[in-house]
Formats: sequence, structure tokens, C-alpha cells
Amino acid sequence: MNTENNFKLIIGEIQEYLELINFQQIEEIVDYIMTSEKIYIAGAGRSGVFLKGFANRLMHLGKKVYFIGDITTPAAKENDLLLITSGSGLTETMVTLAKKAKKLKVNIALLTMNDESELAKISNVFATIPGKTPRLEGLGYKSSQPMATIFEQLSGLLYDAMILTLMDKMGVSEKEMYNRHANLE
Repeated sequence: MNTENNFKLIIGEIQEYLELINFQQIEEIVDYIMTSEKIYIAGAGRSGVFLKGFANRLMHLGKKVYFIGDITTPAAKENDLLLITSGSGLTETMVTLAKKAKKLKVNIALLTMNDESELAKISNVFATIPGKTPRLEGLGYKSSQPMATIFEQLSGLLYDAMILTLMDKMGVSEKEMYNRHANLE
């Protein structure tokens, strides 16, 4: 197959799995984002990369958002939000982080493939995103793409859709967002 055909294959997979997403779960996460004073973001690997883009847009919306592990991340407190993306829901560092957040009474939101995971059980709210990963055999999802790629793509697109929803609910224009764009580049 050539690149054009592979691109069409990917778009087809995204459209197929889009139908399996419970958007009520996504709206619950949006509500937590809306009402949280500070939002902490955590994800490993490619999930973390997509989350950094989401954190950037949340900052453009005027939200106080911090990526866990960054040296400038302040202390979390009760009713702040920890947003985690973990395809497997089994990533040890994310489970440890969620347990610590729970002790601090920080709310936890999760995007995952594994609604039976310890992370899902710890979370205040989670959204199950279809996908596959070698760590979770037997979920029933198939993809021509390697490892958890389809999950990562769907998560990234959901983050962009959530930004549009937040713009509308918060009454924030693109111009206002652009005024918060980095100017020391």
C-alpha cells in the first residue's frame, strides 16, 4: 500500500471507532475541566505528547494547567483536577500518581481503553476510548496501525473537540485564545 491508501485506511478506522465512544463520559470530563481551578496533566509516551497539546490549548482558554513532572508545577489541592491518559490503565507511574492525588482529594479524570483497570476504579470520571495495545489482548478491537496508535489518535481528536466545547461553554473566542499565545518565540 502507498501512503495515500494508508491515510485513507487510518481515517476509516477513526470513523469506525468514533461510533463506539460514549460522549456522555466525555462531557462529564469537560464539566470537571470547567469547574476546576487548576488542572494537572499526566501521560506517558505518545499519550503524554497528545496531552501536552491539550494542555497548551487549555492555557490558551485561560485555564491554569500544569504538566506533571515539569519543575514549575505547583502543589495540588482538594478539588483540583488530575487528567490522565493511559491506554492500558495499568501504567505504574500513572497508578501511583492517581493514588497520591486521591489522598490529596484531587479529582481524577481518565481517558483509557481499559474500563476495568485500577486507574478507572480510582478515577472520579473516565471515558473509555476504543483501541488496541499489546498489553491488553482480547479487547476485541482491531487496527492496521501498530500498538496503541488508534487510541492515541482518537484521544488527540477528542481533546481538540473538547477545546471547541469549552470555547463555547466558557464564551472564549479564538482571538482571546490567540492573545494568550506565546510571544517569546
